[in-house]
Amino acid sequence: MSGFALTDRAEYVKDFLERIAGAGTIYALKLRHPKKITATSKAFAIVQFQTQESASLVENVAQRNVLRSGRFYLKVRPADRDIVPRPRIAMFSLDDAVLHLGCLVKENILSGLFSARNVSVQFGFDMKKIYFYLSYNLIKYKLELSYESIWEMQLHRPPAYRSRTKFLLFQVGFLYDAPLLDILTAFFLGSTVLIL
Repeated sequence: MSGFALTDRAEYVKDFLERIAGAGTIYALKLRHPKKITATSKAFAIVQFQTQESASLVENVAQRNVLRSGRFYLKVRPADRDIVPRPRIAMFSLDDAVLHLGCLVKENILSGLFSARNVSVQFGFDMKKIYFYLSYNLIKYKLELSYESIWEMQLHRPPAYRSRTKFLLFQVGFLYDAPLLDILTAFFLGSTVLIL
């Protein structure tokens, strides 16, 4: 949002916009001045509203050319990203899962490198990652598996007379130029994640 006077303060901008959108509708605000200041320079504000509806109210008023601050008309355009990133909420969650890391040596044979019990798994369409929360030697870890690194995913169901357990097999690949420690790269390259 541009067109504020250089002397305006962030508190004034917040109060001004909340008179239009409602009290408490601004989540975050940054007031900035241009790099080169001239006699006609105006300040601009980056505003993150609590809801899209609040942002739309201000945007509609500005588009009708009735939004003024002092002697300046204000112009509005959508921002590319939030000032304060909002946490992505997991749509699905599994608790008390068993995690096995290893290499698939044959079609049905996994050579295990590491196992952990009581693992919590969170994932969702908007998250773009699968999160594994586990404890090992009294230290808590979070393993992030990005959707792009999954080569293949298979659901396995042993015959019903043997077990009712289902397990999900992820075949994962990592790029050599990824910013991982060499030891982690060597450990995880071409590895397989198995969730029970």
